[in-house]
Amino acid sequence: MSKKNSYSSFGFALAFSSFPIYIYTPIYYIEIYKLDIFLIGIILLFLRILDAILDPLIGYYSSKLSVEKIKKYIFNVCILFYAVSIYFLFNPLHTNPTISFIIFLFLTTFFFSILNINFYSLSVFFKGEMSSSVSATREFNSFLGMIFGAVIPGILLNFYNSEKAYFIFSFFILCILFLFFFIFSRNFLINLTTVKFENEIKRMQISSLFNKEYIWFYTVHFISVLSAALPAVMIIFFCKLLFKIRSLYSFIYTILFFIGCFIIRYMEKIKFKIH
Repeated sequence: MSKKNSYSSFGFALAFSSFPIYIYTPIYYIEIYKLDIFLIGIILLFLRILDAILDPLIGYYSSKLSVEKIKKYIFNVCILFYAVSIYFLFNPLHTNPTISFIIFLFLTTFFFSILNINFYSLSVFFKGEMSSSVSATREFNSFLGMIFGAVIPGILLNFYNSEKAYFIFSFFILCILFLFFFIFSRNFLINLTTVKFENEIKRMQISSLFNKEYIWFYTVHFISVLSAALPAVMIIFFCKLLFKIRSLYSFIYTILFFIGCFIIRYMEKIKFKIH
């Protein structure tokens, strides 16, 4: 497999594994463990705010690490913690599901952010026209990952009860995650040239994390993360709990929502090219 496809394919696994985190786990904890919907909403909002604060910090400190450290520590270690967190998020400790939900949701999103940020940073390895092609392939794979991440839980819920369906789905996530990580690591990550990558990183590094020039950037990033998370989470709440729509229709509406987001994004790119 080519380096481009090996790199881009991991985007599918990350999107597939991360999509259900904010979409399906709240419903799961409400239905099975009877957590209060208001409490779930507060927890999700707090964790999204925390994500918006931590993501720039993760990006800043990740950019200071060499490719050797990225290979040995960031990806190889974080993929294990990410997988374990996902498993316990969908298969919580029954002694206190509320605490389990908070801890493992935070750990899952935290390790996902580390993996995702460092995954995107590796795109500097590709040059010129190849860079555009890689970005397009990566985004397409990520989009497919979101679609499958929305569809499969809905299908399982039509054949099994919630607890069994999510256990099967969590196991399926781990298989997809490790399979695509093996492809990514074996064919791309291990062949990176340290010098080239470090030169690109040094060129792109921010001189100071708290530089005044980037305050507005952080502010916009914070608002963007929050505004993107709210509708994506609330669509399932409205479909499942308010309108009492069956799982089949629920994930169909979710797919249509993300297809709309996908179309809008590329319509904006076309608009800028025309102008």
